[in-house]
This record gives sequence, structure tokens and C-alpha cells, in this order.
Amino acid sequence: MLHRRITPFEQAWKEYVDQLSPKKKQRRFLMNCARALQERPDNSPASAINEAISAAEKKHSMQTSRRVIRKYIDPVINVLSDFDAIICTLGRF
Repeated sequence: MLHRRITPFEQAWKEYVDQLSPKKKQRRFLMNCARALQERPDNSPASAINEAISAAEKKHSMQTSRRVIRKYIDPVINVLSDFDAIICTLGRF
């Protein structure tokens, strides 16, 4: 069984990530980058990390969109739905 030596960079990386709080987004992002590198050993590290960054950006942008929808669009839709129900009720008479 062949054991690969850990490089000084890998050791420093591990120590840095280990000292971050598990609740920090920075730690989760770095762990996602490391996971992307392990899952795609055929890709270059730069492209694997770029994919992890793209996934994080996409997730973040979707969260912002949902927040905007909940804050501004949902109340308008609720008002319009209530208004429609009132008009339908009045139209029956």
C-alpha cells in the first residue's frame, strides 16, 4: 500500500481549516472546495474550485431572490388574491 506524504501546504491548509469555527461560512466553503477536489481528481484543482465557487454563488443568488419574493411579491399576491375573492363574492349577488 502506497502512502502519499502530506505536503507543507496541505498540512497548513488542514490546520487553518481546523481552527475555524464549524458554524462559519468560510469553513463550509473551504470544505466544499476540498470536497470538490476529492470528487473530481481528473479535473485541475483550479476548475474544481471554480465549480465550487459557481455553486456557492448560485446558491447565494437564489437565497437573495427568495428573500425579495417573500418580502415584496408575496404580499402583493396575497392582496390580489383577497381582492379577487371579494370581487367574486360581490359578483354572485
